[in-house]
Amino acid sequence: MKISASNNSKAAVEAGLYPAVCFGLIDIGTQENTYQDKTTYQRKAILKFELLDEFDGEDNRVVLSQIYNMSLSEMSKFRKHLKGWRGRDFTDEELNCFEPKNILGGNVILNVIVSDKGRAVIDGMARFKDEPVPAQRDEEYFTFDTFKEGSGLPEYISEGIANIIYKSREWKDLKEQAFSNDDVPF
Repeated sequence: MKISASNNSKAAVEAGLYPAVCFGLIDIGTQENTYQDKTTYQRKAILKFELLDEFDGEDNRVVLSQIYNMSLSEMSKFRKHLKGWRGRDFTDEELNCFEPKNILGGNVILNVIVSDKGRAVIDGMARFKDEPVPAQRDEEYFTFDTFKEGSGLPEYISEGIANIIYKSREWKDLKEQAFSNDDVPF
């Protein structure tokens, strides 16, 4: 008897190059990663892109998102992708004052591949040379750097992403601070 692995999930788009606009940056905090029995902690964020020429059944642009380690080290995928997007590497001065929020609204060419699990994955980025095209969706920006406990997560953060955020060191620290502040008897 022959057994074959079938994959019923379908990627949002086929592999290829897609012009896009970045409309979202969601800080999901410092996450625990275990690989080959080694545990590390890395600050991560989700970047969200609208594909300019791909639409769903309701004429909305298709959205792709990617989780990145928020590192600008020479070996990081985030820096590699930003380097492609910019068309050049960062100078030391640019690295020291880089503000991730500034990529919101920026146009880019995404190199998309389809993973063995059938998911569309951003494998690289290249500079967008045409006239800038704005996003159709409202900007989505969330960071723990400006988050105030008690205000709740923005409504554009899905339950799945919220559950990831709740596992972060930053969220746990906020909850501990809130608990210690409430522990006053008068």
